[in-house]
Amino acid sequence: EAREKIAKVQGENVKNFNKRRKTALKYTDGDLVAIKRTQFGPGLKFRSKFLGPYRVVKVMRNDRYM
Repeated sequence: EAREKIAKVQGENVKNFNKRRKTALKYTDGDLVAIKRTQFGPGLKFRSKFLGPYRVVKVMRNDRYM
């Protein structure tokens, strides 16, 4: 009975997690991309929120780009 309850709760947790998850975007060679600036601090208030644009030169496995 305890195993069944644990399995049920785990299934609900997976379902709730996947509700809010976005799928990763796929880029191809030659695409232009911008990188969101994640560092915050004094003096960064007036800087742009994104770095780039950068051109994708190489697509590697596991959603990595060069």
